[in-house]
Amino acid sequence: MVRIGSRKWTTAQIEQLTRLLDAGISAPRAAIAMKRSITVVRAMARNLGKTFSDHNRAVISGQPMRGNLMHKFFFDMKDGVPLRDQVGIEFKTNAEAIGHCKELAQHFRDESLRDDQDLEISVVNASGREIHREFVHRES
Repeated sequence: MVRIGSRKWTTAQIEQLTRLLDAGISAPRAAIAMKRSITVVRAMARNLGKTFSDHNRAVISGQPMRGNLMHKFFFDMKDGVPLRDQVGIEFKTNAEAIGHCKELAQHFRDESLRDDQDLEISVVNASGREIHREFVHRES
């Protein structure tokens, strides 16, 4: 049986998480940036006496799918091995969710130390249908 070991937080990682918290980033986005689970990132934020912001929705124009209802979208990461988003974020339109995906990809392009050509973000709606795929380091 393979044991899953815990990774200790370095001072640099704690400082990075603090900057993300101060910038108002959401827990799912911080988890992606830190390459850790949402639960672990939230726990460290609590240990630091901080909380994540609730205003993590992109503001992009688009037609509402049905009235003013919010729809949940998931942002799965893939680089050979899929990392499923189990929390998701609510948006009014597909266009807003796709815009958020593009922001995530841009963040990875700007902050990544390596150019993993296989890294992609898939936007999946609540019914499990992929509505968009964004390669982070490839020209699309």
